[in-house]
Amino acid sequence: VVRRMFADVDADIYVMADGDATYDAGSAPALVARLIDEQLDMVVGARVTQSDAAYRRGHRFGNRLLTGMLARLFGRSFTDILSGYRVFSRRFVKSFPVLSAGFEIETEISVHALELRMPVAEIETPYFARPEGSASKLSTYRDGWRIGWTILRLYRIERPLLFFGAIAAALLLALALKAAALTSMPAPIALAALPAAHVLSRLSAVLVIAASHYVRDHGTAKPVARGLSAAGLCVALATGIGAFTGFAVIIGWAESLAAALGVLLAHVATRLTFEKKLGGYTGDCLGAVQQTGEIGFYLGALAVL
Repeated sequence: VVRRMFADVDADIYVMADGDATYDAGSAPALVARLIDEQLDMVVGARVTQSDAAYRRGHRFGNRLLTGMLARLFGRSFTDILSGYRVFSRRFVKSFPVLSAGFEIETEISVHALELRMPVAEIETPYFARPEGSASKLSTYRDGWRIGWTILRLYRIERPLLFFGAIAAALLLALALKAAALTSMPAPIALAALPAAHVLSRLSAVLVIAASHYVRDHGTAKPVARGLSAAGLCVALATGIGAFTGFAVIIGWAESLAAALGVLLAHVATRLTFEKKLGGYTGDCLGAVQQTGEIGFYLGALAVL
């Protein structure tokens, strides 16, 4: 809807508000007046709740968390980045590349204004409870995760050096943990553990694909998620069993069982987290499953050595 509005409507001033009777229509003249008087590009209606039922505690906490995240990443922020009540100038609307289709749109709008350092302002506006019989489509966990992911995605586009530098630091930390675990083992055990951990952690990711749901509409992992066949799953299981058995024959069954338990615990923890937060997984989730699976393997083996 927002994409079509911005593309098809030709106006000097645009007013956007959710059509659920929670925003105060009487505040619109004040928002428009502020935009005109101060020659701004956007004015946000910062929500002030009129009842506890209007703004659930989880949504309020999530809004504060995401607002703080935006401030840390971009240096400044709004007090209510998820407000659906906004007034825009023509310049803002026609320069805004709409990329999102869901509740992330408000975040994308805020990031666009902050990154281009557009003149913006906020005005407190009343926020009411939804009419009786209606229900919010917003999911505190799933949509909160999606909004947070949108902030990171936009940060990657706007600040690529810092973004990829942070990723490199995280990867180095994971490598350091693996190296510390491997160097704590006798050399023969470490040599046997390296390929076994690699295979079993990849099997863990395959099991996520087989048992969970890919939640993104696009992405490089989508063909993989859709292309896993029964034959492919059987091959992955056979390879994992072979790696487990090989490690057990070389090192011992107790060590192999403990290592496999470490992978299993990492698998369950990461999968449950993604199921709760996203309702499924993405390609980045699979990478996290693999990394935590490897670390879980080494820690499990070390526990009984």
